[in-house]
Amino acid sequence: MSIVVLPTLSLFITHTLFKIFVDTMKNYETLRALRDADFVGRCRELLKTGRFSGDSDADLTRRAIEMAPRAYYVGYDHAYRMLTRFRSRGRFGIGSVNSIGLWASLLKDVEECQERLGLSLGQALARVLVECHPPKFYIAPSTAQKIFRHRRRRTPRRLSTNH
Repeated sequence: MSIVVLPTLSLFITHTLFKIFVDTMKNYETLRALRDADFVGRCRELLKTGRFSGDSDADLTRRAIEMAPRAYYVGYDHAYRMLTRFRSRGRFGIGSVNSIGLWASLLKDVEECQERLGLSLGQALARVLVECHPPKFYIAPSTAQKIFRHRRRRTPRRLSTNH
């Protein structure tokens, strides 16, 4: 993760982008839809660029899971609660390996931001959510396959011109 200290105008722009981001990211369904679209985009990117030579959708989705998404796809309020809970209890609570991995990655980025820039938890979290992304998609392989199959069914097929 690389965080750069921004001049005043850039801070204003970052704050404005964060407000837009927060308004967009308040709804869980919106977050999930954005994450899913990003994931399917990564799958298509692998297919289009020829960087995938596997035999099945399962191979493709496993490879796409390891690619970095464009954002954390978590709401600020929920993330703030999870991080403060971890700091007070020393654990994230009950959750899947993937959700705990996501929170641990976010916590690492937030703590690094706090250390480098001397920001509060809320300020660092806001900055990380706007400027950073996790190293991989934290979703189960079975969920990844469902997302890919569902989105592929919704995409119109190209009509063949060879009748």
